[in-house]
Amino acid sequence: MNVRIRDKALFQQLSHLDVRAYLSSQRWREEGRLGDKASIHAKEDAAGRTWEILLPSRENLGDYPERMAEALKTLAEVENRSELAVYRDLQTSGFDAIRARAPSGDAGGTIVLADGVILHAEAQNMLMAAACSVRRPQPAYHVGKSLETVDYIQTVRLGQTEPGSYIITLLSPVTPTLKRNGQQSLFDDEPFSRQVTLRLAQAWEALADAASEAAASDDFAAFQQRVDQGVNANLCESIAKLTQTCGGIELGLSWARVRLSPKPNVRRQFSKETGRLIEEAAREFRRNEPRLDCPIVGLVLGLDRRPDEFDGKATLQVLVDDKPRRVRAVFEPSEYEKVIRAFRERAALVLDGDLYPVGQRYELRNPRNMALLVDTDEPDNLGR
Repeated sequence: MNVRIRDKALFQQLSHLDVRAYLSSQRWREEGRLGDKASIHAKEDAAGRTWEILLPSRENLGDYPERMAEALKTLAEVENRSELAVYRDLQTSGFDAIRARAPSGDAGGTIVLADGVILHAEAQNMLMAAACSVRRPQPAYHVGKSLETVDYIQTVRLGQTEPGSYIITLLSPVTPTLKRNGQQSLFDDEPFSRQVTLRLAQAWEALADAASEAAASDDFAAFQQRVDQGVNANLCESIAKLTQTCGGIELGLSWARVRLSPKPNVRRQFSKETGRLIEEAAREFRRNEPRLDCPIVGLVLGLDRRPDEFDGKATLQVLVDDKPRRVRAVFEPSEYEKVIRAFRERAALVLDGDLYPVGQRYELRNPRNMALLVDTDEPDNLGR
């Protein structure tokens, strides 16, 4: 169907930078410029005919919509496609496009509502996991604490669904490249949004390799060794949930035309069975995750030295996941008196701190805001 576009406002919305990048990607050549108002682009088709497009260089030109309409009409004729199909490609020229296809969708392109909600939510979580990993790769994140990540996610657009089971598209905006002595940008030179999608592509590949190795070795180390490549608990949780909800997941990433990528377009598939392994990896990551800013109530089981020689090192019993755990702690000299008193009087300590797993035990670091609970029944609550 040869759909024509008549709405003038739609042409005004087209970015001349995006259209220029699209022309370059389709091997149109720039033939000249009309000052700072427009550029002339030309191309020969298979029959030897020469086509020309006059592309405006500023949105505030009075005939901007008309020139864009002419450009779209010419492109549709040269490519033998509808104006609507070309228009959609022009709209996404300034975005890296992340696609997630749910095999559980039907031939009509529909999906169970609850599954669709999960698909959208976990696709966003997957992108957030990659964004968190750009600046500081680590095994797990408390998503929402990085302002840069939150700000970036707010710029991502949800594209139109596409034919083929059920496919959603996330559009990550990318700024156009300016030529710089013909040199290709390094990763750190790329805008943050492109660094995120590059990390996402890297993480997909690393996760697939880790799952393959772990399936043969039953060793979580395959995942741990790839944290620097973007593999983390958050990524594993989102992809595992996608595979379980959608009966597997097919992922794809195509790069914005306004900024060339050193990598080809990416396609990666994770089966439901692989998702089970990835889900277990997510649990392992979380098991080894430090618990920051924890409110803690605990008993002082022992001091490393006698009270008159106390050096701040002590063993506490606290509740972790509703289970009593022995925890090693080091206190500041200003807190020695409270710790010694809690030990002597069997009183509970109430404090905030950070719990770090070390082997089968935890270490309490940075204890703060400490107080004593006197005449309390806490010992029974702590498993004593």
